Amino acid sequence: MKKKNSSIKYKRNRIRKLIKENKQIDSLLYPSVEGDLDATIYYLKTKKEKKIRSYIIELHLAFEDMLDYWIEEFLIKGNPRIKDKRESVNHTKTKTVSYINELLKDEFSLSFRKKLLLVRAMGFIDDRYYKKLVSLNKLRNACGHEWILEKVIRKGKKRHKKKKRLLEHKGKNLLKIEAFEEFFGNYGKIYLKII
Repeated sequence: MKKKNSSIKYKRNRIRKLIKENKQIDSLLYPSVEGDLDATIYYLKTKKEKKIRSYIIELHLAFEDMLDYWIEEFLIKGNPRIKDKRESVNHTKTKTVSYINELLKDEFSLSFRKKLLLVRAMGFIDDRYYKKLVSLNKLRNACGHEWILEKVIRKGKKRHKKKKRLLEHKGKNLLKIEAFEEFFGNYGKIYLKII
């Protein structure tokens, strides 16, 4: 019983510490602006955008880890030299794994799009999921390379044509919570289906 109580106490202390650390991070990024309504609106809007950006990037990373796993499995299990159980093969396996890591994880590794093409060619996903992951990759790139997420893309659009938003999915603005919830739920389901 004593051990259980100390475990609960430890967890409660850990929670308090994490809450405090999160508040400290927030205070660095979003300083107190009591009484200044415009600044408060700006900081809250910015905080929402940063959360949406980070969720899209995290989702992209989850899919990229899955692509890496499939490619690694295919390359290792599909290699007859590695299937051989002789002792001299251990060196070959180690070298092969090293090359695969360089291909997938190195600073000059394959891009997400190239990994996606490989996984599609290997038959792990069909065209439907391939297209959805290409779309996710475009959103991730927008999050990773654009500071202002509320941008409207005007390039190549005629004045009277509807302009597309930078973070748009199925015609909906992902900075709107309802659209983001739908997007996140859909991609969560996709992940669970193809995992």
